[in-house]
Formats: sequence, structure tokens, C-alpha cells
Amino acid sequence: MAKSKRSSKRSSKKNKNKACRKRGHGAVFCDLAEAGRVLTTISVVLNFVICAIVLIVSIVAVVKNKEWKPFEDKAPISTKTVGEGGILFSLIWAAWIGLVWWLVEKYDILSVISISFWLLSLVVGIIAGANFHKKIREAEQKLV
Repeated sequence: MAKSKRSSKRSSKKNKNKACRKRGHGAVFCDLAEAGRVLTTISVVLNFVICAIVLIVSIVAVVKNKEWKPFEDKAPISTKTVGEGGILFSLIWAAWIGLVWWLVEKYDILSVISISFWLLSLVVGIIAGANFHKKIREAEQKLV
């Protein structure tokens, strides 16, 4: 009888937990490591989506190749230059995120540490969003 996807996912989690326990880690540590792997996987998927969007927009910018003058006193910038920079950034960022993902999946301690980085980025994002909202409110008040 063939295993369903649900039972195979459950068994792979059990195998990771068994491997973690065999290395001498406690149950809480192994559970935290699994939670870190899940959080890292979610953030990696989101990062890859953003990299794909930046890559597509950059390719379009390279193909269009128009000049853009953001300021009157500055030299014009070609969209090809900006697009090439976007392509390079996207590929380097995707490689970095892939490396981090691989390391977190491989080493349990990095999985546990990744939880603190995830929480730190969450807090920084909330604070930055609140400050950004505050600045927008101030700008709206100046306009009125």
C-alpha cells in the first residue's frame, strides 16, 4: 500500500527529529530546530519570489533601454544600466538565500539561531512600518 503525502511528510519530520536526538540534543532543542527550519523555509520562499520579480523587471529594463533623467542637474541614466544592476543583485541575493537555506537545513544549531533572526526582523519590520506610517501622516499634515 502506497504512503500518502501527509504520512510521508510526518515520517520525514520524525526522521529529522530522530537524527537530531541521535546527535545528543534534547527534545525541546529538536522542536526549536524544526520550527527554525519551517520559518526559514517560509522566508526563503518569499525572498525567492521577490528575486524573481526583481529579475523580471530588470530584464524588461535592459530590453527597453531608455534614458531617464531623475534630476535636472544630473546626467541621464539608462534603464539598461539599472537593469543590469538589478539582474546582478537578484542573482547574488538568490545565491545567498539558497546558501543560508541549505546551511539551516543541514545544521540544527543554525535552525535554532534562525528563530531569533526571524523574530528580530519581525520586530524591526514593525518598528520601521510604524515610523514610515508616522512620516506619511506628518507629510499629509504639511500638505493640508
